[in-house]
Amino acid sequence: MGKSPLTRIGALLAFALLAVACAPTDCTPGLGGENVGWAPVSASFAQAAGESTTVFVVSPMDGDLDDLAVLTGQDLGDDERRVKVRALEDFGSGSPRVIWTYPPLGSGTGLEGAFGPPAVSEELGLVFVGGVDGHIYALNAETGEESTGWQRAVRNDPSLEPQPIVGAPVLAELVNSETGPATLLLVVSEDGNLYAFNAGTGDELPWSPFRTEDKIWSTPVVQNGVAYFGSHDHFVYAVDLRDGHQVWRYETGGAVVGNPLLFAGKLFIGSFDRNLYALDADDGELEWAFASQNWFWAEPVTDGETIFAPSMDGYVYALSPQNPPSGEPKEALWRHYMESPIVSTPVLVPLGLVVGAVDGRMRLLSTSPSNLVDGEVISNLPTLEEGEIKAPLVAGAPPNPSLGTELDSLSVIQRYSVFVAGDNGVVRRISVTEGQDKESIWCFDSSIHRQCN
Repeated sequence: MGKSPLTRIGALLAFALLAVACAPTDCTPGLGGENVGWAPVSASFAQAAGESTTVFVVSPMDGDLDDLAVLTGQDLGDDERRVKVRALEDFGSGSPRVIWTYPPLGSGTGLEGAFGPPAVSEELGLVFVGGVDGHIYALNAETGEESTGWQRAVRNDPSLEPQPIVGAPVLAELVNSETGPATLLLVVSEDGNLYAFNAGTGDELPWSPFRTEDKIWSTPVVQNGVAYFGSHDHFVYAVDLRDGHQVWRYETGGAVVGNPLLFAGKLFIGSFDRNLYALDADDGELEWAFASQNWFWAEPVTDGETIFAPSMDGYVYALSPQNPPSGEPKEALWRHYMESPIVSTPVLVPLGLVVGAVDGRMRLLSTSPSNLVDGEVISNLPTLEEGEIKAPLVAGAPPNPSLGTELDSLSVIQRYSVFVAGDNGVVRRISVTEGQDKESIWCFDSSIHRQCN
């Protein structure tokens, strides 16, 4: 028997941390470990003052639930180390309250694990979790029940074993001239396929799946009905969601596992050949490539002017999206060393860029043009000592293109905070408020449903 998919993923990350000296052609991911995911976090945000934000986290229960059993009055012996989905009600201060747990406490059941953050549809009232067991769980966002949602294996062939889902599920709005508007759920799998479902019913689209030649860990990004993602087969793909045909594909020198960024007509995506690529979103033509000293795994982000690309060499690179002068290599505007590999997607807040490294170190970096010499550190944020940071960070307020009046209506806490989780399920909401100490607003250990320090 080979190693489990979970062990392979853990082994790959451990190998990646030592991959600086690995030749690009030799850096081929191999998967699995006694790993139950990265405790991914997502949120359904408060829209007005006084409303709560719901935080969703997928993580294992603790190995000793005696105290929680006393608190709840339930026999939880069979829940130990089971992976659960939890919904936390957060008003921005104090400790969040657990609204529901799936599967319920005391059931003795759980998921095998999850790596990608849940996707939330407020319109449908559903939260979608991609499981390592190859299933999608569509749960009622208010109650955690399956009764108004659905659950299914993404691979609709009983003769084939479902393969793990590593990338996050993605919601996409699609307008079809024949059927009208629809909300799709996109799911990528280790079986090498991109699947598309009706998000409300779980019905698979007629053209699904779209097949690549190797595993897919890259979470798709969608624009104008086209999904963009990478594959372990070294290619970046653009697929039309209306009929599933390939618009284009571009070959890199290594596995493409990271999530892409669409901006200014370009697709920015990293590869295990140590390059970040800027491709024309329409035709996949190469605009430029930027080389680092290790793999690009985390998704790049932008503030509308600059691309910020984290690498597993421990650096965050600030890059202009524009093409370099003809014949010249792409150069960074600045770079900042985090002293540990970065696999977690950073987030932008009004004060700058928040970056989390694998060792739990977190920093707020200036993105101001006046500080483009070395990426000045505005503040060192509380270190997440309880676990490694691998899942994407989440800003405390939803991204807003205008960054204007709508953001102004949100509270200071909403605008200036970040959610971060260790891979052991400890979740923090950290303040990054101007003129105040950068500290935890709250800490919650989801493995025991308890506030932590």
